[in-house]
Amino acid sequence: MKKMVNLKRFLVLGLSISVAFAASGEDWEYWSHFESGRKITDQISYRIAPEFRFKNNARDHYYRHFEIMLDMKVTNWLTLSPSYRHVQTLAGIQWITEKRPQFDATFKGKVIGVDGSDRSRLEYRLRDDNATYRYRNKLTFKKTTGLTALRIQPFLANELFYVFDVDKLNKNRFYTGMDFALTTTVKGSIQYLRESTLKNDEWNHFNVFGTVLKFNF
Repeated sequence: MKKMVNLKRFLVLGLSISVAFAASGEDWEYWSHFESGRKITDQISYRIAPEFRFKNNARDHYYRHFEIMLDMKVTNWLTLSPSYRHVQTLAGIQWITEKRPQFDATFKGKVIGVDGSDRSRLEYRLRDDNATYRYRNKLTFKKTTGLTALRIQPFLANELFYVFDVDKLNKNRFYTGMDFALTTTVKGSIQYLRESTLKNDEWNHFNVFGTVLKFNF
């Protein structure tokens, strides 16, 4: 009974924050993420992941990336993940390419019965011979439900972006949503995301509805 009460509080918190932000009347985007992964050993696996994004109330395709990542499980609570992301963003009628090597360190554990993870990411962003570094930190909390058939996990997360060349935090993403398992090898996720970006000393916001589909072999 106590677990169910805590779960309801978790769900109500995420839903309340989502509704408050979504009612702001700002632009909506749709982000579609796919992922396929396979184990190499018990400690090492790889993933490939394309993603597509649509803005102007999900009408206009403006962003896509393809990523390949190697996950190395050092301990039960630490995973190291070097990766490369090839990004293309539409500027006017031209697609601009960014080459982005990345390195993640993800720490996992339990906090008051809730699964928690803290992912630190360092990005090297190469665009038209202009190279910059960016740090991202994503803190995530998930709560497993009693619905064992789908293994549903509602989650809350927040991600901060720090750009070294301007020496400031210039972006934040708040997430809430639900992970679920369709089969033993296929998992999905639906989420609401609110992105806030600092531009000309003002914070600009938009809302995102996202879907994720993962295949693990």
